[in-house]
Amino acid sequence: MINDVTGGTYVIEYPSGYLVDINKYHASQFYNWEQDNIPIIDLETRTDTLGAALGLFRSYIPGVSMIVDGTDVSSSSRYPDLSTALSLLPKTLTFPVLIEVCTYGDLSSLVLENFDLKGRGSLEIINRNYSADIPANPTHEGALGAPAKINEVATITGAYPWGNEVIPKTLYSNSLWYDLSSAKDTRNDISCYNAANWNTNAKFISFPHLNSSKTMSEPLFHVSSISTGAWTFIDGTTPVDYHLRGENYKDITASADANPNEYATSGQISLRSTNYHVIPAVNDTGIVTYVYGNHFSNVKVENCRGTQIQIKGFCVDGGSLNSDGKLAHLNPVGFDIQNSDVVLTSCAAFRNSDVGFRVSNSNVLVEGGIVGHRNYPFDGSSRAGIDGVDEYDIWNLDYKGHGFEAYRSHITFDPDSQTANDLTVTTSGNLGKHGFVMCNNGGDGWHFDSCKISGGAGGHNSGAEQGAGPLDYQTTQITSAFNKGNGISFDDSQSTYRGILRSQGNEDNGVAMIKSKVGVMGVISELNNNIGLKIESSEFMYNLGAQDFVTAYDSNADSWETRAGHSFLTPAICVENNGISNLKIMNNSKFSNYPLASQGRRSGLVGGRKEDAASKATWAMQAANGNVQDKLTVSDFEKGNIPLVQVTDNSYARFLGLAAFGDVHPRGASRFGLKAPIKGRVLSVTNNSKVDMYGTSAFSTVITNQADYTNEDEFKSSWNKAGVYAGDSSKIRISGPTKISQFGVATLAENNSIIEIGPAHDANGSYDRNLDPLDTKGHTKLDIQATRACMVATNNSTLDMTKVGASALEGTSSVNVASLNISDNGYHTSSYIQFHPHGFTEAAYDDEGGKHCNLDFLATLSTPGALNRTAMGLDSYGSPNRANHSSTTTGGMCVRAVGGSNVKVDQANFEIWVDCHTVSGAYYNIEGSGNEGVGVYHGSGVGTTMSTTNMFGNAGDHYGGGQLMMWNIADTSRIVASNMHINGFDGSSTDFHGPAGAWGSPLGWDHNSGALDYYGYGGAYTHSYGLDSSALENHGPFRLLTGVNSDLMAYYEGTSDASSTALDFGSAVDGPLKHGGSPIAQINAQGYAAPGIAARSLDGADIRKHNNIEGVYVPSANSGAPLVLGFTSQPIFGARWEEPYTGTNDDQFTTSATLGRKYLANPMMSKYDSYIPDSRTDVSGQLFVSGITTFPNFPIPPLHMDWQGYLRNFLDESASNAFANSRHGASKMVKLCSIFRSHTNPLEGGEGRDGPVAGNYTFGLGVRSLNMFDLDKLI
Repeated sequence: MINDVTGGTYVIEYPSGYLVDINKYHASQFYNWEQDNIPIIDLETRTDTLGAALGLFRSYIPGVSMIVDGTDVSSSSRYPDLSTALSLLPKTLTFPVLIEVCTYGDLSSLVLENFDLKGRGSLEIINRNYSADIPANPTHEGALGAPAKINEVATITGAYPWGNEVIPKTLYSNSLWYDLSSAKDTRNDISCYNAANWNTNAKFISFPHLNSSKTMSEPLFHVSSISTGAWTFIDGTTPVDYHLRGENYKDITASADANPNEYATSGQISLRSTNYHVIPAVNDTGIVTYVYGNHFSNVKVENCRGTQIQIKGFCVDGGSLNSDGKLAHLNPVGFDIQNSDVVLTSCAAFRNSDVGFRVSNSNVLVEGGIVGHRNYPFDGSSRAGIDGVDEYDIWNLDYKGHGFEAYRSHITFDPDSQTANDLTVTTSGNLGKHGFVMCNNGGDGWHFDSCKISGGAGGHNSGAEQGAGPLDYQTTQITSAFNKGNGISFDDSQSTYRGILRSQGNEDNGVAMIKSKVGVMGVISELNNNIGLKIESSEFMYNLGAQDFVTAYDSNADSWETRAGHSFLTPAICVENNGISNLKIMNNSKFSNYPLASQGRRSGLVGGRKEDAASKATWAMQAANGNVQDKLTVSDFEKGNIPLVQVTDNSYARFLGLAAFGDVHPRGASRFGLKAPIKGRVLSVTNNSKVDMYGTSAFSTVITNQADYTNEDEFKSSWNKAGVYAGDSSKIRISGPTKISQFGVATLAENNSIIEIGPAHDANGSYDRNLDPLDTKGHTKLDIQATRACMVATNNSTLDMTKVGASALEGTSSVNVASLNISDNGYHTSSYIQFHPHGFTEAAYDDEGGKHCNLDFLATLSTPGALNRTAMGLDSYGSPNRANHSSTTTGGMCVRAVGGSNVKVDQANFEIWVDCHTVSGAYYNIEGSGNEGVGVYHGSGVGTTMSTTNMFGNAGDHYGGGQLMMWNIADTSRIVASNMHINGFDGSSTDFHGPAGAWGSPLGWDHNSGALDYYGYGGAYTHSYGLDSSALENHGPFRLLTGVNSDLMAYYEGTSDASSTALDFGSAVDGPLKHGGSPIAQINAQGYAAPGIAARSLDGADIRKHNNIEGVYVPSANSGAPLVLGFTSQPIFGARWEEPYTGTNDDQFTTSATLGRKYLANPMMSKYDSYIPDSRTDVSGQLFVSGITTFPNFPIPPLHMDWQGYLRNFLDESASNAFANSRHGASKMVKLCSIFRSHTNPLEGGEGRDGPVAGNYTFGLGVRSLNMFDLDKLI
């Protein structure tokens, strides 16, 4: 803050003082004998006057103090009015001048023109009948007791469009009383205070909530006059207990005040209602008040240059009576500064028609606060020229009603070099508590066109909170609220302002910039009608200047409030509850944070307000926003149809610790249940744009739709919502700890777009060393949950999961990666991905699911840990969720690639900790158990824990299928996966496995009832290669599904009973339906043959009448009809139970008597017992039924799947141990995928094979992979 001018004792007398005009126009005026040498003296006086005006002879004038108190005693430097005092000053000032104004009421106009300050020259005009009550005022609060607070509030009814408004009515403020009652001039030490004059002339404005801990509320603006009543100090219970009482001024058009609404649509809930903002309350502290006992009608400063021309503690009030006797805004411009260098200290502009402050081609230092309030055209009856925001040109300088407007100027705000948060520092101990506020204006709050903006303070180096919170006395804010236009706008401007931009409740955008470069410490923009922070053709950087406060940030590395730009309740970028979008970055724009070292523990994050210390909305942004076509009605399908954050049109954004709620009412109230389909409810990146979304070592990225669902409609509305979206050749990179949950699709890449998961990169694509890549707490840990599919790529898009916690140096050998020659530096060793998919079905909302209505699927939808930013995991168990993974998933689609899209996986670790048997089913069924086997076959434990406990359950207790973790690679899409780990190991080291080797086979390979998984338990592979028949080789928790013929969606399996043509299969055979059926589409998509003898198309779906034409029907046992799908007549469960052989057939499959054992069909299949043929013959491993040879013990090509996937889908050996059906799928009769060897060894068929020239190799040296290319690999 600039120091006040110290005047001096030199007296400038009026009207015949030293610096007076001397006019000599003729020689006779210089000398005659009667005057002797008097003309010579006059000549000398004139020379001295002209010299002083030119800045000469300055050394003999030490300084001047002038008192404007309404008296005319020039010998004591007391003058009747300000214009008189100014008229005596030379235009070139070379000495300091202090003018002290001690009068009340209307001061008329202040005009400063053509002053030039040189050398010691300075001019300060200070108002002694002014005071400011600033929270934690270091001068007064220590001596005068408690800080200012609200003693009474008043409710204004019927005036505002959003309903009742609560404002302060009585303020406790000893500080104000002290200042005003003891005010006196410094020259003569004469008191200025007059109670009657104060009561008649005072104007004051009070802001209840300016620190960042609460949303702002309507200010109290009081104008005293004879007609409006007195403004008084009230003596309280003690001699030092004083109160300020006032009534809020509002003109008769208060109903036209800015009224932003949900969905940016009138008639919806107002964002100024108590649903959103915090109302003032008795005993609230942190009140900022500016009080003026006089006012100018206008101030004009033109062509004034110099080191210090300061106007301190004045207001302009443009309101006066018009010709009809009505109060109107008759003065156009409050403060008009042109081509000048000026300091404005604690100034205010009220009730002007065009603009409160206008600055053109000038350098202006703003300090000690500034206020612009209710500046707009008002003729006494209506607000002329205000037609509503729809017709408002935000960049039109001629638009009337801005609070502060600057053009081609340099505006500096209270710069401060100190880094302490110490109130004893007298120069600026509470710099951050001043109010720089433009509010309730008819246009923009702050409007900068072709300007430079600098100054401000961004923090301190103590251990207290930052971010302009109650305990932060340093961080400054440029504040704008309740304006009809933008809150703060930049056009072709540059900002290096080091404080916080704060904007709330404006009827257009909160903060908007176009063709500008803006750097700040942070932004708080909330409750605006349109966009909270709009960045168009601009570069924006936050945490500017943070390098000065790293001592504070490092004082507690895990603390929220000691990060750059953070308070206890707000992040550095706090944008929420805006009517259209919270943040939009568009048209070649850039959004980033300052490149601070150790950003993981220091840099500010992006999110929303935490309403209170106990709030579960952990600094997460939210909004009731939408794009409404018909403003008269708002459809549920228009609510929430716009992303909270948009990055578009060749733009870039880097988001640290982004936190967002998709569809949740603010302040924890009831949810909206928004139904709008939306691509990117939280984040949409489109039109060749790019986003780096990085969680940090201390605080995660958290993105969720809502924590849980209150009804089934809410749940189903999630299906059409994607949380994170990359579209139209765009790219999103996800790094660091991240949680995405409660959307139908968590991440969606569409139209040639890319979503990457891996370590944080810098602008050059290298590891971002500013994010501490060796800090394992900041490694990429992705918890991703969805009610439809976790990750989707469509229409030539890519999902890339590379370097997420696995290493090519572990498990299977790598195709040599160049970077691995110098090791991977441990930059992702603790990384992982954990999927939490759910079945895409209404049944997922059922709390009484399953065959016996005892399965609570609904409970798994709850994600109480979704917004926990300090620990991973979606439940309360932490990350990765090794204890209770099954509590947050029912299985489902982990990954989908359709429309010629790509999935790349390399060096990725997947944490899957569900019960092994739940992912071992032959197909997905949310109500299935996956219990095809018993004992060690299915494994009862999770992860790598092997158990022999029988988890089979009672016969008939379950439906078929299981809760699979599926990856769907459809149509011409492809997957290339290598170096995949499951829970930190090669998948073969875990208990996870696929289905049995045969459908319902009681004997395994040698009495096969139809092949299921060639490598499953009892499959032909286990015998053919001499392995024990109890072995299995279909390892892994995942299942790979390709695309299939859409006819399969209409097929159901049949039996050999020709009479059973109904869907329920008649009364004789009702097993398929009772056991959940066997979905032929899913089964074929995995490369498996379905279990029925044949299939039939549902009548309602058979528009081609192909049931008979193509032989797709249920044949009789003797019909000889084609077995078009190669299905068996046995049920889907493949367990085998053994009992001592009794030597009788007993209507069961048996072995020879020499084995002494018999093998029983799975008792869960008791419904099929009556249909198991009575006569069976074992001939060379074939089973004959009524002369029809069926059920081969080798894989057969399912006729309706994509059987050329082996040319697109490439899995290395480690990946084959992650996908349970991959080995079966790679067999020559299925060709779902290819399995390659991820090494260069020519003797083992490595994809990157090579050998020495002298070797006896016949494969043709010099050619490696014909299927893949990766510059980082030797293929």
